[in-house]
Amino acid sequence: MIKTNLRSKSTVMKVYDKESPVYYPKRFSSEGGKYIDFIEKELLIRYGKGPSLFEIGTATGRFVGFVEKTGWDYTGIDISAQMLRLSRDNGCKLVQGDAEEIPLRSSIFDTVICLHTFHFLPSPLACVRESQRILKPGGLLILIFETDNWLRRIVLRTHMFDSDQYYFRTQEVAAMIQSCALTPMAQGSVLKFPMDLYRRLPITKWLKQLDSSSHWPSWFATLGFAIGRKDEPEDGALA
Repeated sequence: MIKTNLRSKSTVMKVYDKESPVYYPKRFSSEGGKYIDFIEKELLIRYGKGPSLFEIGTATGRFVGFVEKTGWDYTGIDISAQMLRLSRDNGCKLVQGDAEEIPLRSSIFDTVICLHTFHFLPSPLACVRESQRILKPGGLLILIFETDNWLRRIVLRTHMFDSDQYYFRTQEVAAMIQSCALTPMAQGSVLKFPMDLYRRLPITKWLKQLDSSSHWPSWFATLGFAIGRKDEPEDGALA
């Protein structure tokens, strides 16, 4: 695990309040950004379960309309009031709050997702613990996060950019999941190449084929996922 210059929660709130108008266009409006969006939604369809879904870090509501079209009942939380205002335009249940201390009762969601938010949290383990608490027995936690690997370490040593987050190995996130009474179900790479390559380079048929090929290794992958399940209570045990 790599820990860089993490921002305070108040700083994160101010940054994303200010960035909210350009957040989605900058990340997901290009051809490459749309491809990233498609791949992540495919992952959610593959592993998510309904009928209720809770998102940690709504940003501008990228998943709101998509989730509702799949038939899930969507609720989201974000620390930024401006991000929530943009999400609210899509019509959904929203809470302004902290992912490390979710202001909701226990055992109410079938799926909890935390995508591109987990690596910015000061205490990611607290987020996993809270996610476990609000999941129903049998429910799933889906995390997408930036990874700690050889390519990342080389880039960080160049000091070409300032970093303000964690970078995790997938095994470390799986261990967090297990430590919070969740059973690890799946883990791996979301994309075969760094996200910036998809956003900055033309997405050709060749690149898409490499990304989807089971024969192409994940040497350059910098985005990972991990999934955990809250087990059903044993007979006679309290839920």
